[in-house]
Amino acid sequence: MIESGIKRVSISIDGKDAQSHDAFRQEKGAFAGAMTGIDAMKEAGMEFQINTTITTANLKQIKDILELTKKLGAAAHHIFLLVPTGRGKDLAGQAITAADYEETLMWFHQESMSCEIQFKATCAPHYFRIMHQNKIKGV
Repeated sequence: MIESGIKRVSISIDGKDAQSHDAFRQEKGAFAGAMTGIDAMKEAGMEFQINTTITTANLKQIKDILELTKKLGAAAHHIFLLVPTGRGKDLAGQAITAADYEETLMWFHQESMSCEIQFKATCAPHYFRIMHQNKIKGV
């Protein structure tokens, strides 16, 4: 992969541990498989990032998932706020509330100011409003 020009690999981690990740992915061993992939990337010297889709199932774990991401040595953590369309339409019942969405993005903004790895919100257009509002406030 490195020789072909690939710069970074994305690996999805949607729970802070095997039990929660495997439940989210509905696949026993998914967490172990992700960890095996991460170990392979590290051994090869390949940069990797962690992607996390936030739903009601893992919202309370997001801080722990970020800490796990850092502990694993990832270059970045990209969070995706569930958009219940396409493959995600079956998860519509797990979409977080508007209040949780706002609180999560506010936390994300604060954390991104001092996070030692790249921390990016994806599928979260509301984040630009949060950034703008906090820029005006001087935060």
